[in-house]
Amino acid sequence: MKKEYEVIIIGSGPAGISAALYLKQAGKDIALFDGKMPGGNLNKVSSILNYPGYIGIDGSTLAYNMFEQINSNDIPFILETVQEVSGSDNNFSIKTNNDLYNAKYIIIATGRNFEGNSYKDIEKYIGNGVSYCVFCDGNLYKNKDVMLISDKDYEESLKYLSKICNKVILVTKEEINNYDNVEIINNFIFQDIDKIEKKFIIKHNDIETSVDGIFISYASISPSKFINNIDIEYINNYIVVNDNMETRTKNIYAVGDAIKKDMYQIVTAVSDGAIAAKEIINNINNKI
Repeated sequence: MKKEYEVIIIGSGPAGISAALYLKQAGKDIALFDGKMPGGNLNKVSSILNYPGYIGIDGSTLAYNMFEQINSNDIPFILETVQEVSGSDNNFSIKTNNDLYNAKYIIIATGRNFEGNSYKDIEKYIGNGVSYCVFCDGNLYKNKDVMLISDKDYEESLKYLSKICNKVILVTKEEINNYDNVEIINNFIFQDIDKIEKKFIIKHNDIETSVDGIFISYASISPSKFINNIDIEYINNYIVVNDNMETRTKNIYAVGDAIKKDMYQIVTAVSDGAIAAKEIINNINNKI
């Protein structure tokens, strides 16, 4: 297998796939790495209603379509987990669980994970009434009752849901401002969950609560421990980049949900990937 590339992209969500397509179509020598299925957290989104070109589509189908584009463009997809990145300038080493690779440029597109969640019985319904993305799936629950499970940084999610839903049950440890249609549970002890037809029956604190949908909104953690020995700036676990998506380490870029930005949506992730790819293409071409 080939071991050296101009650009290695770590992560195959919308941002990583977008970058790969732009780079490949510009004739650059690239590879896309991921230790899991293509699409990232996109696979956990049940319904997408705001992505141009689709009146409505589920996340896993959109992820599959994106990956089909990767295959049709003959972009190498290497199913290995990146464990360490080292080096500088135009000479980076990428160690995976299986081998060692080299690249002149790196794009980090690892998305984000969520800390603090211990409700695995609830998570089994991801994509079937349970969602991580309030702004992706919230519209499905207009005038309905939902539960928002969050530890912090929930204010924007709560504001959005309270405007469109009949009732929001907020599970949190924080104190919040009053909302007319928000019920707060500060000491949530989860016991059981069942889904009867389209309704969730949640047993907690020895009582039962019925809702139409559940949103999980935890603080994010960056799944990019492999760059611990690289000089990367973080704000609240998000990678800081400039307008060209470059980190403060030259020739290492980051895109999508892994970076610090104002809006975490599929369309912005795709844009991030295109911007990073264009900057790398320009840098490579200017050196020729």
